[in-house]
Amino acid sequence: MINEKPLISICIAVYNLEIYIKQCLESILSQEFKDYEILLYDNGSSDRSIEICEEYAKKYSSHIRFKALCKPTIIGRPWRMGVKEMRGHYFMVVDGDDYITKGSLQRIANIIMYKNCDIIMGTFICDAELGMPNFKDAYFKEQKINDVSYEKAIEYLATLPNFHSVQWRYILSDKILSKEFRNKKQNENDDTSLFGRYNDTLHVCMILNSANSIFFMKEPFYVYRKRGGSLTGKIRKNENIVVDFMKFVLTLIKFKEDTYITDINSYEKHQMDVKFNLFRLACNLNTYEENYELAKLINANYKYYELALKYDIYGYRELYNFVKFKGTLEGIIEHQKKQIIKCLIALGNIKNKRIYVFPTGLCGEATAELLKSENIKIDGFLDNDTKKEGMVINKVICSLPQKVSEFDSNTKKNIIVIVATAYLELREVLKNQLLGYGILNSNIIVR
Repeated sequence: MINEKPLISICIAVYNLEIYIKQCLESILSQEFKDYEILLYDNGSSDRSIEICEEYAKKYSSHIRFKALCKPTIIGRPWRMGVKEMRGHYFMVVDGDDYITKGSLQRIANIIMYKNCDIIMGTFICDAELGMPNFKDAYFKEQKINDVSYEKAIEYLATLPNFHSVQWRYILSDKILSKEFRNKKQNENDDTSLFGRYNDTLHVCMILNSANSIFFMKEPFYVYRKRGGSLTGKIRKNENIVVDFMKFVLTLIKFKEDTYITDINSYEKHQMDVKFNLFRLACNLNTYEENYELAKLINANYKYYELALKYDIYGYRELYNFVKFKGTLEGIIEHQKKQIIKCLIALGNIKNKRIYVFPTGLCGEATAELLKSENIKIDGFLDNDTKKEGMVINKVICSLPQKVSEFDSNTKKNIIVIVATAYLELREVLKNQLLGYGILNSNIIVR
């Protein structure tokens, strides 16, 4: 029988993960620490995932509670159900294709017992499948999280490069899983139009609003499996990442306004800026049909779309004005055209020029697609990730930025580098890096 009040509740979401879920479950079940429950949810799989989960739930009935959720698959549903159904004092998430490190549950339990904090924040390592780039975690200064006030800790995390907003890095006290999460009823008639792939970040923003203390656990406890194809490839398969960036902004504002928590912390502000600028720099990838979908989304949530102005989101007013004066769909399309035109004007005369895009990722790939649509050839991607060196992305080779320093001075005069990143704090860093390699300031274009 499962302990009625275990120390830790572990929520695992599964969707077509038949080749991964066994490793995930075994990484937990093999831990020496045993005071936990596993809340295992299948979110509409069509492979053998349900069968495998049922086998484990039967074999380990003292630890596992399993539910096969009805279709259609709803993003974020297992997390919401796990929060409502947990029995533990603390709540953590493990995605069904990831796993945890040996001894990690005992380390987490020790921190719970000695620190009794609202949030334990951990680090991860990446298990990259063949052909996939590494997924690097940030470099943390422990003393800027554990030895300062909660407000200072959040301020530090807000602008930390490579700090990924993933909910599985947080272990949460049941005290802060508020009525907003636990008592809100979810049924088939609920509006799911704002549900998107960035529920992780939304949940993190909401949770940080509810907490008063955080402890940083330096030793990695989580293993993230990097799998899948290129980001733009996913978009072209109707997985519209770009629209989901706007969903994130509208949903976070809806949460703030509906709960009357109108003050905004530095982490939330940073996430709004980043997500909207991911939208802005990648909106050239949207088809007419996707712009039409976005227009419907904005019209259905126009109250929050207008309220976004008061949060002073970087670059947002330009889109707002286009929509206000042109109409929703026409404004979105005009905004899209404006981003393309601004990039082309900044390029200027490109005759006999070598063009590089720095770094890779969604903004870089979207920039390359923009140029390709205008029949402009790029000579390569640049990226600081050593594992990406030599990788071919959409038929374009990726090199370390040091490559440009190897050219002679005359060649450097004819090199244009487009810096494409949604992280505002990285723009000057990357630009200064290129200046250090001898690229002319006038030949560095920051999107």
